[in-house]
Parts: sequence; structure tokens; C-alpha cells
Amino acid sequence: MIILNLTDEQKRILDDPKVEFGFLLKLTKEQRKIIRTKWGVAPSKLEIWETRKGLWDCSCMSANLGLRFSKDQLEVPREYVMSDKAAKKVRAAE
Repeated sequence: MIILNLTDEQKRILDDPKVEFGFLLKLTKEQRKIIRTKWGVAPSKLEIWETRKGLWDCSCMSANLGLRFSKDQLEVPREYVMSDKAAKKVRAAE
């Protein structure tokens, strides 16, 4: 698992009440580098689940999850991290 710190802009985006469950958040170059260094793949976006609000769903068709467990951080579980191309295929299967 990796913990990523959110930028102020990412927090602003995610705190917008119009943002829906499963929103695809664009990662910064630095965040992508952290993931690539540890796991050898660097997705450009994460599907955000707002776990602080108790929102959860079946993860069987999920890819590149980012679990927001605090205002400032995301938890990225390894088992859902894949290339953008692979993630697109997984999401298309829904």
C-alpha cells in the first residue's frame, strides 16, 4: 500500500459537492513517480472512493483505486494498480 499526500488543488476538487463517487482524479508527476518507483506502473488517474463518508461499493470492476481516508491523504492498494490501458478495459467491462 502507498499513502499519497493530496495537493491543495486535488483537495479542492474532491471537496466539491458535485464530485461523484468513483471520480477519476488526475495525479501529479510526483505522485505518479512514487507509484512507479514502488510498483513499476504509473497510472495517470485514480478512481477515488471517499471512505471517510462510509461510501463503499463492490470493487470487482475497479481499477487504480485511491481510498481517501483523511482530508489530506489517499491510500493506494496495490492489488488495484495497473496501467491506464488495462484500467480502461476493466472499467469498460462494467
